[in-house]
Amino acid sequence: MKNKANYSILEDTPEFVLIKDIGPWDNFKTVTNAAEEVGTFCRLGQPVTIMSNTITTVKEFLEFGVAGLKKKGIPPSGLNGYYCPMDFVLRNGRYWAPGNVCWAKGASACYVHAGKAALRNRDYTYVEGYAINLIQVAHAWLVDNDGLVIETTWSEMGKAYYGIPFRTDYIRQQIKKTGCYSMIDQWRGADAWHTIRAPREEWLRV
Repeated sequence: MKNKANYSILEDTPEFVLIKDIGPWDNFKTVTNAAEEVGTFCRLGQPVTIMSNTITTVKEFLEFGVAGLKKKGIPPSGLNGYYCPMDFVLRNGRYWAPGNVCWAKGASACYVHAGKAALRNRDYTYVEGYAINLIQVAHAWLVDNDGLVIETTWSEMGKAYYGIPFRTDYIRQQIKKTGCYSMIDQWRGADAWHTIRAPREEWLRV
């Protein structure tokens, strides 16, 4: 049996609590799959939810996170003028319509599931960004030729999907180069955050 979710609190405000799923997911549950236990925790004996009910969409979640950095006077991080990876997704992503296909490959490893499937079949497009299951989480999925989401990890289709479509040849190159299946969360190594630093035409699938 896996341990409870392993996560850190990045920001704690009266309106919301922003958390990062740390893993590793072969030993710990993902935040998504432990949403009920993570979604409510104790602050001075009072239950606090991960996200305020006033923030109901993925885009609002991203906008709120970026606005918090701007409000604090924190300048863009040096990542090609973006404040953070959330800002990168916000500016380059779009909404994708949920489909009706769920492969339910596993409770975690969404980047691996979607990435491998996109490499096997070029009719599918790998998309990475944020989605809503019970809470807003970083996620990856596929879209078909009609632009409908194919959920490759969760057992049920998410409520909303907002993300960036990536070129298949770029995915193959990055996996071979870094061994990382996430095209955005590339914080390891000498070439960290390569996608965010690279020009759009290098990675964006149109």
